[in-house]
Amino acid sequence: MILVLIAGAVWFGVRLGLVAPALALEGRGLGTTLARAWRLTRGSFWRLFGIYLLASIIVNVASSIITYPIQLGSGFLSTSGTGAATLGTVLTLVLATVISTAITTIFLSSVVAILYIDVRMRREGLDVQLATAAAQPQAGGPSGTTR
Repeated sequence: MILVLIAGAVWFGVRLGLVAPALALEGRGLGTTLARAWRLTRGSFWRLFGIYLLASIIVNVASSIITYPIQLGSGFLSTSGTGAATLGTVLTLVLATVISTAITTIFLSSVVAILYIDVRMRREGLDVQLATAAAQPQAGGPSGTTR
């Protein structure tokens, strides 16, 4: 039963993983954005799941690389038994966790944003729309000329 719940949570998570960038970039309501993310991910579950899984593994490894040496050093400091060493250990671990979380959050957010753009390019031809928009003269420029 627990495996079914985990599989369902993963399935919903992948299918709704593009809600945040769609909500931020398209400016629609939450219900519309949920439906849009569901439509965008149709037929792309395994590709998106694999990318999310790989990104999560990279984040876990990077986080371990950042925090493990600091935890190891803090372990040596805490063996002295003084209150100052313990406070220093806690502060060091908190700082390492904050830095690690900041880096990994930025990375995961970037992955999701790139996946959103990728899905839009594959499904809706966003790349063609952007190229067409870039080729058109800009309105409001000096005498309608382009650079």
